Amino acid sequence: MPSPAQTWIQQGIQQGIQQGIQQGLEQGQEQERADLAQLVIHWLQHRLGVLSKRTQAQIRRLPLAVLKDLGKLVLNFETAAELNAWLREHGSDPAT
Repeated sequence: MPSPAQTWIQQGIQQGIQQGIQQGLEQGQEQERADLAQLVIHWLQHRLGVLSKRTQAQIRRLPLAVLKDLGKLVLNFETAAELNAWLREHGSDPAT
C-alpha cells in the first residue's frame, strides 16, 4: 500500500500529465487553425485578387469550424463583396 506522500506525488504527476496533454491539444488546434487560415487566404487571393489586411485579419480570427466551411466555399465567391457578406453572416464583421 502506497504511503500518503507517494499517493500525493502520483496524483500530482497524473494531474501534470493531464494538463500537458490538454495544453498540447490546444496548441495543436490553434496551429491547425492558423495554417488553415493562411491556406484559405491564399486560395481566396488566387480567386479574388489581393485581400485587404482587414479581411485577412477577419479570416484569421474565425473559429476552426467556420474556417473549414469557408475553405469549402472558396470557389463560390466571385467578388470580395460576396466574401465580406459571407464573413458578416458568419460572425466576422468587416466593420470591426
